[in-house]
Amino acid sequence: MFVYIPEYSDKRTHGMFVQPANDAQSSEWVEKDGRHKMYHVVFEYGRADVPDSLGQYMLDRGMAKRSPIIIPSGVEA
Repeated sequence: MFVYIPEYSDKRTHGMFVQPANDAQSSEWVEKDGRHKMYHVVFEYGRADVPDSLGQYMLDRGMAKRSPIIIPSGVEA
């Protein structure tokens, strides 16, 4: 799944650390020893390719958006 950074600032790459198991329980986000997995998501030119479940988590929490299109505030999407 491709997700887009909420605020693109013309940087070639932007990194973001995501640890979904802190607030969303799923066995896919926990190591066998019980530690929470940490994901390093790298956006290149504002876009990152992530697993679907991680992408949906990021979308649900406002860490990413579905489209690179910037919609001015106050305008319905």
